[in-house]
Amino acid sequence: MNLKNKILLSTALLITVFMIILVFFWRYNTQKLETVQKIRVSEFQSTFNEVLALKSNPFKVLNYDYSYWDDLVTFTKNQDKNWAQINLEEPMSINKLD
Repeated sequence: MNLKNKILLSTALLITVFMIILVFFWRYNTQKLETVQKIRVSEFQSTFNEVLALKSNPFKVLNYDYSYWDDLVTFTKNQDKNWAQINLEEPMSINKLD
C-alpha cells in the first residue's frame, strides 16, 4: 500500500469516526431537548392549573353561596329583577366577577 492510499484510508476513517460522533451527539441533544420540553410542558400545566384555581375561586365561592338558597330557586321561577340586582349583581361587582 503506497502513501497516497494510506492517507486516503486514514482520511476516510477519520471522516467516518467524525460522522459517527456527530450522529451520537445529535441524538443525545435531541433526547435532552425532548426531556426539557416534557419538563417545561409539565411546569406550564402545573402553573396554569394553579392560576386557574386561583382565578376561579371567587366564582366557586359565589356559586357555593347561592346553591343552597331557596330564594335563588324562586328567582329562577319569578324573574324578580329587583332581587337579582340586590342579591346577584352587587356581590358580583364586590367580588370583581364582572
